This record gives sequence, structure tokens and C-alpha cells, in this order.
Amino acid sequence: MTQKTRKSIAVLFFAIGVVFSIEALALTERRMSTGFNPDWTVRLFEKWDNWTPMLEYQGNHIQGLPLTQTVTLGSYNNAIEGFRWGIFYRRLAGWRYEEDLFKDANGWQWKDSSRRAEDQLVVDVTPRAAWTFLPGENWLGEFKLRWYQTLENPHRATLSMRPGVNYAWLRQDQPFINFYLQYEVLVPVNYAQSLLSAQWAYIGSLYHFQKWMQVGLYLARQRQDWMNERIHWMTQSWLVGGLLIFKRD
Repeated sequence: MTQKTRKSIAVLFFAIGVVFSIEALALTERRMSTGFNPDWTVRLFEKWDNWTPMLEYQGNHIQGLPLTQTVTLGSYNNAIEGFRWGIFYRRLAGWRYEEDLFKDANGWQWKDSSRRAEDQLVVDVTPRAAWTFLPGENWLGEFKLRWYQTLENPHRATLSMRPGVNYAWLRQDQPFINFYLQYEVLVPVNYAQSLLSAQWAYIGSLYHFQKWMQVGLYLARQRQDWMNERIHWMTQSWLVGGLLIFKRD
């Protein structure tokens, strides 16, 4: 390598460093961490042959963020063993987007999204398989993929990916308590500058109180990111959640 080449490479790396330094100085970072926050989910299932209609209500109230609520209605199809898919309509209220972030004389602020609602079409694909390589029995792994398409804005679509593993504790060959670990990410497909807009890590359990009713508790670590040309705003929170499931065959 000649001396001229070495100088050219050094100048190139110096220029790259200057660019990143200027960008870092221009980008304001805000971090907010909250304590434990409530999260809740209620699901109703009906069994129609290979179809399983579902109605779900979900909500959480994180300190410093608007109350977020969703109502989901649709059905899963279980015709293929180890694989299920579904299509749903979802009504979402209170969710924040990067365009809600603005700057005025008092600094960076958020538009009020607490009363804003949007409609989404949801497509769900979930392959499942028994994890026989783990010690013991009754381990089940799954990888849930969901596509959220906002109906009011065709340019706003979000991909959810949620791998997880579930262990079923049986009593008299019937499910007694399920324990699970899950990790979920939201990927804004054609909007937003952040690669991941939200992340959750779950640990939880589900008690089979009756054949038609299950009660669950879970703990989750949540992170949400919003970014534009001038600021990166990030929130980390703990969620303490309750889950109530009703089933009808």
C-alpha cells in the first residue's frame, strides 16, 4: 500500500468520523424510565369446527404515556396441524407515532393522542412445534408473525414478530398450569426512522381454573422508540399484567 493510498484512507475515516460526530451532536436523546405499570387482557374464544373466532380487549397505562386500548375481532383457522393462521379487525386508541413529536418554545413536546383511534386489518401466521430436545415433555415452541395494516393510512404498516416457548404442567393428563417466555418486536415497515418501534420480553403463567376459563399473570419489560432528524425519544417500562380467557366449545 502506497503512502498516498494510506493518506486517502485516513482522510476518508476522518471525514466519516466528523459526519457521525456532527450527527450525534445534532441528535437530542431523551430517555424515560418508569416503575411498574398495569397491563390487562381479556379474550373470548368460540370453537366452530376448524375455526376459532376470538374477541379480545387489551389495555395498558404506562406512566407518562396515554392510555392505550385495543379491541380485536376475528378468527383463527386450525385446519393444519402445527400451523394456524387468522385474520382480524382491530380498533386501536392512544398509540403514539413519531409525527406526534414536535418542538416549540418549551422544547420537545407530544401531541395529545389519547382520544385518537385508528382501524387496522391484522393477518396472523403462527407455526408451532413440540420441542422434544428439551428435558422432560410438554414443551411447545411457536413463532407468531402479525401484519398490522392501518386502514386510514395505507402507507402505515407494522410487522410484529414474537417467538416464544411454552411448558404445560399436566395433572391427570389435563393442562393444569402453563409457563411461558416470549419476546416480541414491532418493525415499522414503511414509516418511522427507528428500526424497531417497540419491544417486549414476557415471562408468565396461565392457570386452567376450569375447562372454559383460564387465569394468567405475567411480567414484561417494554421499550418504545421514536426518532426523527433531531431527537431520539426512548421509554422503558415494567408491565404487570393480568390475563383472563374464556372458551366455549
